[in-house]
Amino acid sequence: MKLLADPFFPEGVVQDLNDAGYDAVHALEIGAGDLPIREFLRLAAFESRVVVTRNRSLARLVESDSGVSWPSVIFFRQDAVEAQVMTATLFNLLKLFDEDLKDGALVIVRDGQTLLRKFIKP
Repeated sequence: MKLLADPFFPEGVVQDLNDAGYDAVHALEIGAGDLPIREFLRLAAFESRVVVTRNRSLARLVESDSGVSWPSVIFFRQDAVEAQVMTATLFNLLKLFDEDLKDGALVIVRDGQTLLRKFIKP
């Protein structure tokens, strides 16, 4: 699975993903840190990448704009999470929701809960 972390996501977690064999890139690493949200999402879709984010605006856009074919997104809603906990949670989510993320989904992680919203294909 290919992943794209937005500028708000910890770079160390991206490195942990790469060390574990995932194809993960950080927005800052590829010069996409200043892209508007819609353009960032289009880049992820073009490269067939799942977006990992802590950006509420990005997650709200994907959740509310169901008429658009957005890439899958994993949104960590909690702000004060240690990188190690975030990495472990992300590894579990990628295994648990592998097929859902391939088909299109928004996964929201908050306060020890995980919510899955599958995208309806047009």
